[in-house]
Amino acid sequence: MLAGSAAHEHANQVGIPDDRFRVRICQLVLPGRVLRDLDLLKKIHEQAFVSVCFSITLHDERTKAIFEPKSSATWERFDALKEIRKAGLYGGVMGVPIIPTIGDTYENMLGLAKAAKQVNAEFILFAGMTMKPGRQKDSFFRDQKGVPCLVDFHLR
Repeated sequence: MLAGSAAHEHANQVGIPDDRFRVRICQLVLPGRVLRDLDLLKKIHEQAFVSVCFSITLHDERTKAIFEPKSSATWERFDALKEIRKAGLYGGVMGVPIIPTIGDTYENMLGLAKAAKQVNAEFILFAGMTMKPGRQKDSFFRDQKGVPCLVDFHLR
């Protein structure tokens, strides 16, 4: 999908929603961008299907700041999801990837599920992080070498 005003201009030029084309959209997005394009998504949804998903893996903001320091706050993502649902669009939470020993705790997963329910999310999908040997695992642990419980997990 095009961003911002470019998306609106493109939609006007091609006449979206168009009865000849049933555009289906499933978008994994940043909160600010999806809210900016909310009116366009609603128009498309009148003719087709729009589902907006947010990647939210950590309920606790302090923990999230360690692993995703430059990302949107968890509460911003849930607030945006609430607006999506109020607008009549489908939406939910992609709890992917869940970090072993950090994100797979009962408290974290229950906190995410409760927050998703509060904003009327239609689903929450959890999936683990691939921890097989190789580039992804090695770079993750190299980047997080100051987190003691992950160092212990990596050595097992």
